[in-house]
Amino acid sequence: MRHAVAALALLGLACQGRPDAESADGWWEGPDSLDVEEAVAFTDEPYPPVPEGVLPIAELRATRLDASGDNDGPRIAAADWHDGVARCAFWEQADDLPVTVEGVVTAHPRVYRKIEGCDADEKYYGSYWLEDASGGIFVLRDSKVATFTLGARVRLNVRGVRRRYAEDMIYVAAAEVVDPGPIPLHFEVVERRVLEAGDVGRVARIQGTVVGAPSTFGEVLLQPDDLPGQCAPDDAFTRASCLVVELDTELNRRGVTFEPGDRLQVTAPVAPATFFSPSGISTFYGVYVTRLGQIERLDD
Repeated sequence: MRHAVAALALLGLACQGRPDAESADGWWEGPDSLDVEEAVAFTDEPYPPVPEGVLPIAELRATRLDASGDNDGPRIAAADWHDGVARCAFWEQADDLPVTVEGVVTAHPRVYRKIEGCDADEKYYGSYWLEDASGGIFVLRDSKVATFTLGARVRLNVRGVRRRYAEDMIYVAAAEVVDPGPIPLHFEVVERRVLEAGDVGRVARIQGTVVGAPSTFGEVLLQPDDLPGQCAPDDAFTRASCLVVELDTELNRRGVTFEPGDRLQVTAPVAPATFFSPSGISTFYGVYVTRLGQIERLDD
């Protein structure tokens, strides 16, 4: 008992002089609302010439694909040809593949595409555009998980190509990251009223006024400054006088949207924008956005 009393006395002495416990009042404040910028660096300086031993992308498209038709291929490298591939009637064996190309990734590798395969539709969730000094091309990838992102320099060992829905595609390739970047994306200002097939694959800068609510698939129509009042309603006729902005699946899911009357400047790779209507299917061209930093609001 005597020892217990002594211990309590020592404890009391130890507690003497201790400061009062600090109050937690005011430690935590309410959350702040911040805008996500997802900045992207751009430049009007052209990319350097392709390295020795690397095929320019424009030459790949001109010599390995028949750009005169809507569809071509798939064309598969002869070294990869086997009985399983040969049974696909519309697939071709290519003696001029594989080849090496290298360029800058101009879209976050998460672009979705569905195209027909040999036995069933094939779905690609991690695709992107690649551009060098000569031009750009779409690259199919089946996964959003990638070791690179927008602005990286990537070298591809191309083993298969195809053309589908007015767009040249690298169908099969092994990727090597040359420079993780981010490298500023080269762009060209487009002052024409509409984008054209020759623009596909290149990063373009367009400007206009939003004329309607985004579609279910995230498409926004911009009215060019020199064509007031001719871009609505949205149909196959008015689209011929419009600039199309395509927001990718992730931005659309996040609720990114614009209001009629918003003035925008958009810098992104050009892609076909397929339009379905009762009268048939039409192909227009628009810029495809995967980051908010590719869109600048021009409103005061």
